[in-house]
Parts: sequence; structure tokens; C-alpha cells
Amino acid sequence: MHFSVCLLLCVVLVGVWETRADPVCYGELGCFQDGAPFKGSGRPFNTQPQSPDYLEVQHRLYTRSRRDTPAILDARHPDNFTVAWPHYEAERLTKFIIHGFLNTVTNVLWLKEMANELLSNGDYNVIVVDWHKGNQNPYWQAVGNTRVVGAQIAQLVNMISTTLGQPTSTFHLIGHSLGAHTGGYAGERIVGLGRITGLDPAGPYYENTDPEVRLDPTDATYVDVIHSDGKELIKMGFGLLEEVGHADYYPNLGHDQPGCSDGSPHDGNDKGTSQDDNEFISCNHDRSIKFFIESINSPCHFLAFPCDNEQDFAAGKCQSCDSTNCGQMGFHSDSHIPASPTLFYLRTAPHTPFCEAELGVSVRLAAGHTNEQGLMKVKLYGDQGTTDWIVLNTKLIDFQPGTTYSYTVGFHSDIGTVSKVDLSWHHSSPWTSPLKWNPFGLRHPTLAIQEVDFHVLKGGNKQIHRMCVSSKDADDSLVETDGTVTLDGACSS
Repeated sequence: MHFSVCLLLCVVLVGVWETRADPVCYGELGCFQDGAPFKGSGRPFNTQPQSPDYLEVQHRLYTRSRRDTPAILDARHPDNFTVAWPHYEAERLTKFIIHGFLNTVTNVLWLKEMANELLSNGDYNVIVVDWHKGNQNPYWQAVGNTRVVGAQIAQLVNMISTTLGQPTSTFHLIGHSLGAHTGGYAGERIVGLGRITGLDPAGPYYENTDPEVRLDPTDATYVDVIHSDGKELIKMGFGLLEEVGHADYYPNLGHDQPGCSDGSPHDGNDKGTSQDDNEFISCNHDRSIKFFIESINSPCHFLAFPCDNEQDFAAGKCQSCDSTNCGQMGFHSDSHIPASPTLFYLRTAPHTPFCEAELGVSVRLAAGHTNEQGLMKVKLYGDQGTTDWIVLNTKLIDFQPGTTYSYTVGFHSDIGTVSKVDLSWHHSSPWTSPLKWNPFGLRHPTLAIQEVDFHVLKGGNKQIHRMCVSSKDADDSLVETDGTVTLDGACSS
């Protein structure tokens, strides 16, 4: 185990009794106290942040005309931004990238990689926040320093908005680990901030704390979070598992990422985000960065499914969604903002490209039959394998004859060319519809399946396949509750 990990474990797990210190004040940034809620049983070492003069934070601006050589602004002098940044344009959207514990702009590759991917995606102002003098050991001091760094980011955003008239809704803060909470501290000082993306927000010193202490949904108009290492620190987990945003994404259940064999700091399957052997961030913790970077320009959507908890997702109870409730993890998450705070789950590949295919399924019911209420599922057979039963709707639907029902489901293994589809359904009728009850199985509720269309979508390629019952006997397309109908023939029209 690396020294930094050992130190972090000792710092977090050993209790210390301290006397409360007086608040520290740093000019226009305000005062910072170390009492509740910033100090408690889960934060034994917590102290106030160090001074801006000690931290020497830099804001490094990248634009399409300056991809390789950033323009640097001293965070202590935000009013100098018009001089330091002649290439900044208020008409552009602005993206901040905020690193976490022990990272510097010289010892990690992902900061520049993310900036380049963002600039390939759009003509943005991309600002990398370099606070490496404040994020070193001991961990508890780095935790304290995030409050001043967040305040400095807010000070700059508000200065730009006031000076140039750029709406605060056009700013997007992207933070990893401690950087995610830093974004939260900035957001609470910016009225109308557009978005914060938390990439596996740090868990130690933030788990089960007051929302004022950590990233939370009130910090921006939209807060989306990717959880990739949400386990206890004693189990080598460095991320936060609890939901803290409007949309919380849990790839691979939010921990134990495939391809990260044991969650050790430098897994051989996942190199490239750090060149510092003392870097404590694990492969799992780091994976949230890789997911986000890939999502920026990938034609694959990182489709995610709403689900109440990881147990239900692992049990296969949350395998589908529709146009109203699908999630999209990563950069384009704001194209699928949920109406209320939602947990989303998905699976990924163990290596890049991480995004996996989606399966679109449309079931058309034949006309001339009665409506029935229930749940539907399908199984696909290919020349390289067979899927499990895929539940299409987790909430009851009143299936109407002559109607097409469309779903999107995760598709995480290549079964080759599909030659057959089995469809089944389970009848369920509420007590308010006694005429649709099925007492002792005597009513035999039945659906008539006209055809099933499906497509596998990955990398922007979409080819629709149509399957119908091969028999010309209309009765062969009928499926009674809990029965199965097989579609293995071409459709006539």
C-alpha cells in the first residue's frame, strides 16, 4: 500500500481531540469557521483553510486558439482577467475543470486530455483550476482548503458575469474527488450557476455530512454525479456512495469497476492518469474521469436506467427506459434532466471504449382485441448467444390493441445476428378494474402480437430488424398471461 494511502487511512480513522479555533477571514472571500457542521465525529482533524497567499491558486484558460499554451490568471486578482485573458469571450459557454487530492497540472494527463476533448466538442472557454499547493498531505488540510478554492472560483465567475454580462447559467464546473466538493462550495456563492458535474466526489470527511459541507443539489441549477468508487475507506474506497445531485449515476453499481482488479492505487489495467507513484487515487476512483472524457465526443450514449437501489438493478429489475425517463451519463447528461432527483444505473465495458450498446425494442399489438394491463419481457436468440429475459416495462401498462410500445434497454453482450425473439407478459389488474381481474386463471387474458422490431445502437449505427410469427395462423400470435410466443419469421409488409 502506498504511503499516501496509509497516511489518509490513519488521518481519517484515528480520532483527535482539538480545541475549536477562531474563524479565519480572507478579505472579500469572507470568513471560514471550523465548528459545526464542518467539524464532527467523521472529521476529527478538520481545520480552517489556508490563506490565498499560501495557496497561490491559478486559473489556466484554454481556447481553440490556445490549446497548448494556457493563459494564466492569479486567482487572488480576478479583476485582472480582462488583461490576462484577451482570448476569453463571454459569448462562449465556460467550463471549469477542478482536480482533486495530490493532483497537479504536471503529474496527471487527464486535465489536458479533458480540456482538449471539450474544445473538440465546442468553442468553449475551458479553465483548469490549479490548486496543487493546497491539495497535498495532510488530507484534512486539503479538505479545508477546498473552501477557499471554491470561493475563489465563485469570485471569478461573479466578476466575469458582472463585467461582461455573461449569464451565470452558461458556466459549468467539472470536479473530480475533492474537486467535486470544491465546485459545490463555488456554486453556493453563485446565483443561478448552470451546472456542476461531480466525478466520484471524495468520500472521506464528506460521507453522511450536512449538505453545507459537501456537494448537493442546491449548488447549481443542475448537478449530475458519477459514482465509481463508493465503498468504505477501510475497503479502499475513496468515493461517496450517497446521492448528492439531481441525477446520480452508478456505473457498475458505483464501485468495483470491471478492469480494476483489486481497486489498488495503480491497477495495471488502467494506466495513464498519473505519473506520480505516490498518487493515492485508485483505478476505481479514477474511472469516473475516463467515463466522462469518453462521453464528451463519443457517439455512444452511456444509456442509464432509473432504479431505486443497486440491489434492484443487480437483480435485473431495472433494464429498460423510454424517452421520458432514460438517463445519459457524462457530458451530455443535461439532455436528460430528470423531473426529480433520480438514481441511474448502467453497465460498462472493462476497458476503453467503456460505453456499451443499447437495444431498442418496439412491440406492435394487433388490432381487434381487448386491452389488458401488465408487464412485458423479451428474450433474443443470436448465432453467438442468447440474452436473459429482458423486462421492458417495470410499471404496469394498459396495453391497447393496434398500438406500438417502444423501449430502450441495456445490451451488454454480443449475441451476434438475432434469429428469434421470445415474448412473454404477466397480467396484473388493479382492484379498481374488477372486470379485468383473472380469478383462479379463469378469464385467460391474452395479447395479440403483430410484430417485434429491434435494433442495436452503438457508435451511431442503427439497423432495424423486424420479426413476426412465422405461422400464418392468427391464433399463433396470441400469448396468454405468463405464456410465450415465438417470433422467428420475416414480416410480410
